[in-house]
Amino acid sequence: MIGTPYIAVSITSAIGLLAYMNLSESGGDVFNWLLNVTAIAGFITWSCISISHLRFMKALAANGSSREILPYRAPLQPYLSYFGLFFCVLILLTNGFTAIINWSASDFFAAYISLILFVLLFVGHKVIMRTKPVKLADVDLMAERIEQYRTCVSNQQ
Repeated sequence: MIGTPYIAVSITSAIGLLAYMNLSESGGDVFNWLLNVTAIAGFITWSCISISHLRFMKALAANGSSREILPYRAPLQPYLSYFGLFFCVLILLTNGFTAIINWSASDFFAAYISLILFVLLFVGHKVIMRTKPVKLADVDLMAERIEQYRTCVSNQQ
């Protein structure tokens, strides 16, 4: 269907209405909650990216391939992935240390709600869907490359 994406515009506009909460007395608290949720979500995302890259590198090694087959090889890998993962996890865990030192339940949940939600959703997905991590030796790294090669060859004919 071509035209205005009404659903996306409606949701975006509804989120824009959150600005009116700033007029209330607890607007600052709501802003801090939203700020923490988005910031921590970013660190969770980068942690997952680092873990995915480390698993990819281990899957390459487990399948007998080297980094040399990759079209781009990031420098100082996998060390920079470990470095990034370490500091993302460090920030995730120490984000709300002031709420723990001077105990405040509201500040604690504002700091850790995204992390708690991520863990609950991840574990819930694993339990409900009964999925397990793919063994490194079973990761198929070539199927997509073969399909891309076939598509490239067929386009050249």
